[in-house]
Amino acid sequence: MSKTILWSKVDEGINIIYYVGDNGQCIKRSHKLKRESFVKPHLHSTGHVQVKINGVDYRLKNLVAQHYIKEWKPGVYVECIDGDPFNCNVKNLRLYTQSEHGKRTAPQNKSRAVVIQGRKYKSVRQAARMNYVSYQTLLDYLTPGAVKHSVLQGIEAYYL
Repeated sequence: MSKTILWSKVDEGINIIYYVGDNGQCIKRSHKLKRESFVKPHLHSTGHVQVKINGVDYRLKNLVAQHYIKEWKPGVYVECIDGDPFNCNVKNLRLYTQSEHGKRTAPQNKSRAVVIQGRKYKSVRQAARMNYVSYQTLLDYLTPGAVKHSVLQGIEAYYL
């Protein structure tokens, strides 16, 4: 192992110990065979880079942050500053809160405004709550051809 990389123990199996480095790499060390090898990261369908340790997938950036950033705590979000999910060097990671995450992802929100009996609502959920029907009932009623009969029959409702 290189002296410039700091290694921290992640997990220990029967014959293998897993380590994560501050450079974003993971290795496994075998007691029996006295060998080291890198754990290959893979890109998950969600766009996050993961490593498999003892049969469990971990997000690499969260693993590095958990072991090397003092401010890390469960529930905090971790991002790669340069946008490259494979670059999980501790210097390239930044922590942010749940409220910051909400502000970032709010524009991606897919809720649409709904009009029921001439009153406008911001979303289907809000409209359902204010009209005392379930979200799914209203959603099905707004979807053409989803239901033949509904408790909302005769009520004027549409998306804006």
